[in-house]
Amino acid sequence: MTPIHSRTSTERIVRSLLLSLLVDVFAVMYLYDGFVGYPQKNAVQFTMLLGRSAADSFAPNSQLTAERGRRFAETLRAGQPPDKTATELGPPTVRQDNAAYFLGPGGWLKVELDRDRVISAKWFDGPHTESDQSIQRLIGWILVLVGFAATLNLGRVIATRASLTDAGLQVTGRPLVSFESMTALRSSSSAAGVSELDYTHDGQSATLRLDPYLYKNAVAISQAIAERKGFSR
Repeated sequence: MTPIHSRTSTERIVRSLLLSLLVDVFAVMYLYDGFVGYPQKNAVQFTMLLGRSAADSFAPNSQLTAERGRRFAETLRAGQPPDKTATELGPPTVRQDNAAYFLGPGGWLKVELDRDRVISAKWFDGPHTESDQSIQRLIGWILVLVGFAATLNLGRVIATRASLTDAGLQVTGRPLVSFESMTALRSSSSAAGVSELDYTHDGQSATLRLDPYLYKNAVAISQAIAERKGFSR
């Protein structure tokens, strides 16, 4: 007989590829927002609150967390010089006559000044808090894992093969089905062009689904088996 070799259908490859790409794109978007996008949006909001253009937004200090800012505000001793504040928090993002501002990824600390003395300090959460950013990063990393699984599935789909030779039918992930072990071939009632091949393996009955979605030349393979075995379909 003339051997028939079949890959999987183009539709199946395209669907698997689109799923993999879609998950990967969303993973990048969530991770970007968690690490870069949300801190940048907070910086823009902070800049606009100071009456400046959004184009002049400042870079946040990654070391200034909300916890650190609140702790500083709670333990602040009024009357200390601004230089001590800069020593603990680094240089201020913005310095005005009556206040110094320290911008972090999740918000900003406002330190009120009276000439050369510190009066008080208060932490303000940005529109996208550190919790929001953590959630974005968590979702992003989960999607990375899902994307990895989707990529593995894409590789499995691309590697799908079905070959009918004189030795029998060999499909990816299954043992060889010899012609001698084939017992029946019937058309599936659930979908057009789909056949179900019954056979025996190690004394057990089994069924192999020949679906054009899984194997591009499934119809030709089914016809060749029916002719070789004399099965009516």
